[in-house]
Amino acid sequence: RGLFEVLWRRKWLILAIIVISVAIAGYLSFFAIPPVYEAEVLIELRFPEQVNKQEAYRLQIVNPYFLSQVIEKLQLDPQKYDPFSLQEALNVEILKNANFLKITVKDGDPQKVADIANAIASEFVDFAIRSTQEDMKKELLSLEEGMKEWQSKLDEIGGRIRDFLARSEITALEEEVEAKRGLLGSFQRDILLIDVQEKELQATLEKAKEKLESEPPYLKLRQSLFGSSEEEGMVGDFISGFLPLTMEREAANEVYNALKGQVMSLEAQLSGMEARKKTMTEAAGEVQTELKELESTLLEKAIERDQLQREYDSALETYGALIQEYGKTQVYSMSEEVNAGVRIVSSALPPKEPISPRKMLNVAIAGVLGIFVGIIAAFVAEYWGKTAPSTEG
Repeated sequence: RGLFEVLWRRKWLILAIIVISVAIAGYLSFFAIPPVYEAEVLIELRFPEQVNKQEAYRLQIVNPYFLSQVIEKLQLDPQKYDPFSLQEALNVEILKNANFLKITVKDGDPQKVADIANAIASEFVDFAIRSTQEDMKKELLSLEEGMKEWQSKLDEIGGRIRDFLARSEITALEEEVEAKRGLLGSFQRDILLIDVQEKELQATLEKAKEKLESEPPYLKLRQSLFGSSEEEGMVGDFISGFLPLTMEREAANEVYNALKGQVMSLEAQLSGMEARKKTMTEAAGEVQTELKELESTLLEKAIERDQLQREYDSALETYGALIQEYGKTQVYSMSEEVNAGVRIVSSALPPKEPISPRKMLNVAIAGVLGIFVGIIAAFVAEYWGKTAPSTEG
């Protein structure tokens, strides 16, 4: 209660302090402090390669040389505007998770702040277009150099292939290998045929030997002692009791001799066939040895040739990819799309209200501060009034 009585007694002091605070804040806000206006421009970066340059673009916009071009374009007062003062009034924000740049400019003139923001955005778009075109030219030059380099590689590898083919005589080797393979195949077929004939001849020889073993070399013949059977009959009865009337003798077996001749002939044929087979086998072995050497030489040369061909194919593929990329880049550089990668989404308009000073907020804050200061002053005055008489006494 005592506190409220003090505040009531000193109400005019408190009210005076509040009025003075509000009056000072109002004067400063409405008349003394110059207003500050803010304008914003939103720029879209449409392509990934431009989004990747956001930080570089931001640094370019706040670059003093770039800002001096803006000042020159707008013909701003050099006494009031210079690149560094404009840099302080400028803020470039990279919007997160978006392909946008927001340019914010502050100035005391609402129309001029909008003009400056739009001029910065326009100058930046022109810069981005020029930069993109220069990048396209550099990329085309780089691709042209790459194409020339790979063309030289193709010519060099092609020359090596031609030299190799001329030096290695690989075609003649391939023909010789095919001829040797044909000859070896002919020998192998003849050897197989001789094997079959040899088996048949061996079987025939075995049968002939079996028959020869079953036949005796000589045959035993019985012959009468008399010249004829009549004489034998006349005297036979007379002397049959005293002497034999017949005698035995050996005669050559014609069948045996024929079989023996056949066996000897078959053995001679078999021996000749074995000799022929041996000769063919040795010849086939020599051909096979020569064929292996030729195939080994041909394989080495074929590996070298295939390696050169793979190298050539790889270079040709790279060269083709460069040509394709060059064509795409050239078409893109001549299209209108290359100039539409950076565009102004929203231009700045002259602001109607300043962002500072915030007049009503300043007055309200001054009023609140006046209340606190007034209350403190009231208690100080009350305390001073009570202690003053005792001090004089």
